[in-house]
Amino acid sequence: MKTVSTLVSAAVLSLMINPLFSQSLDGGWRHALFICADSTVMSVGGNDYGQLGNGTTAPSEQHPAQIPGLTGITDVSAAERHSLFLKGDGTVWACGYNLFGSLGDGTITQRTSPVQVLGLTNIIAISAGGRHSLFLKRDGTVGACGGNYYGQLGDGTTNESYTAFQIPSISGIIAIQAGLSHSVFLKNDSTVWTCGTNFYGELGLGTSTGTGIPTPTMIPSFTGIKAISAGYDHSLALKGNGTVWAWGNNIAALGDGTTMFKLSPVQTDNVTNIIAIAAGANHSSFLKNDGTVWACGFNGAGEVGDGTTVSRNSPVAVGSLTGVAEIAAADVVSFFKKTNGTTWACGAGGYSQLGDGGFTSYSTPILSDEVCGFNAGFENEVLINVSIYPNPNNGVLNLNIGLQSNIKLQIGIYNLTGQLVKSITSTEFNEGINVKNVDASELSNGTYFVKFYNEDVNKTLKFIINK
Repeated sequence: MKTVSTLVSAAVLSLMINPLFSQSLDGGWRHALFICADSTVMSVGGNDYGQLGNGTTAPSEQHPAQIPGLTGITDVSAAERHSLFLKGDGTVWACGYNLFGSLGDGTITQRTSPVQVLGLTNIIAISAGGRHSLFLKRDGTVGACGGNYYGQLGDGTTNESYTAFQIPSISGIIAIQAGLSHSVFLKNDSTVWTCGTNFYGELGLGTSTGTGIPTPTMIPSFTGIKAISAGYDHSLALKGNGTVWAWGNNIAALGDGTTMFKLSPVQTDNVTNIIAIAAGANHSSFLKNDGTVWACGFNGAGEVGDGTTVSRNSPVAVGSLTGVAEIAAADVVSFFKKTNGTTWACGAGGYSQLGDGGFTSYSTPILSDEVCGFNAGFENEVLINVSIYPNPNNGVLNLNIGLQSNIKLQIGIYNLTGQLVKSITSTEFNEGINVKNVDASELSNGTYFVKFYNEDVNKTLKFIINK
C-alpha cells in the first residue's frame, strides 16, 4: 500500500507524458494499478475477482492494459481483491470482490468493471483494505463500507455495510489507511487514531485483543506525525523530523532489529530524512530525501529488493535505486516511481503483477517496461513532468518541473474552496528538469492544490501541509 493514500500522500505526485511513464501507482494482493498521464488507468496481474476492472475474471492479465471507460482518475488504491478509483470530480468507483460490500454499491455482487460507490461526493482520498474501504471527504470526515468483523469501519459495531456511511466519532482527518482488518487515521493535529483488529497490537494502543476495537481511539503520547501507512497487520508512521515509527505484527517488518510484535510504536532502526513510507503484507519501504529507498521485512520473494531472499529485521538499501519519487508496497511486491517517470518493481511476479509482461520474481528492482505508453495522446506537450516533494510537507516544498522547451509559467496555490492563497510570479523555466523551492510556511495545516498554467499549460497537483 502507498502512504497516502491520500494523494494527499507522502508519496510524490507526478504527471508524466512519455512512454513507460505512470502518474501514480498502487499494488494489491496480486495486482497493480497505474494512472497514466491522460488520467486513464492501466491494470495488470491477478484478476480472479475482476479486480483489474477489464470486464473479465481471467486468472491473470500478463500485460498492463487500460481499464475501459475509466477516465479522469486522480488516485487509485489496490487491496487484497478489490480496487478503488478516485475521479477528479470527487466521486469514487470500484470493482472486484464484494461479498462484504467493500465496493459500496449497495450490493454484494462481484463487479468486473468499475461501478460508482453510492452516496459519495467531495472525496479527496481513498484506501482499500482487506475487505473494507475508506474514503476521506474534503471536510475532514471519513466514509467507510464493507467488512466489519473486527470493527474496522469504526462505527462502534461489527456490522458490515454495503453502502458507505460517515464514521460518527472522528473529524479533522487528513490521511486514511486501511489495513487487512484495521484502519488508521491521521488528524490535522498530527495525532493518530486506529480501530479494528488488534491481535498483534496493530492499533498501537499498548494492548492486544482478539476481538478488536470498533471505535477510533487515539494512540497515546504519539504526536508530530505527518504520514501513515497500514500493512496487513502492522502499521507505519512518519514523523515531521524524518524518523519512522512502527507497531503491530513483526515478521521483521517493523525494522527495529527484532521479530517481536510491538503493541506500541517503536522507532525503526537506521533510517532518517525519510519523506515517504509504504507498508506491504510483511515488509516496509522508506523513501529518503536523497531519492534512495530502504526496506525491511519478510523477503521470501525478493520484495525487500536488496538482491537476496533473506528477511531483514533492520532496513537495508534497495539495490542501487536512485532518483525515486514515489513508493508503494503490495502483498509481496514493492513499486518505485523515479523522478524521470519510469516505474520499477521487485518481488513476486507469479501473476505478472510487476508490469514487465513476465511471470518471474526479482530480488532487485526491474523496469516495468509496459506501463503507460504513447497512447496517452500528450506526445507534443511542452510540460512533460510535474511533481511535488516532500508531500506532505511543513509548508516548504520543491516543485520538479520537466519541460521540452523554454516556457514561462504562472504558479498559484489554492485551498480546498478554490481560493487563491499564494501567487508565485510568472517565471521563465528552461528545457529539461527545473527545481523551484516554494516557501508557503505562512499557510495553515491542510490540503492545497498547486496550479501551473499559461496559455498552453494547465496542470494541477494536490499536496498537504502538516507542520
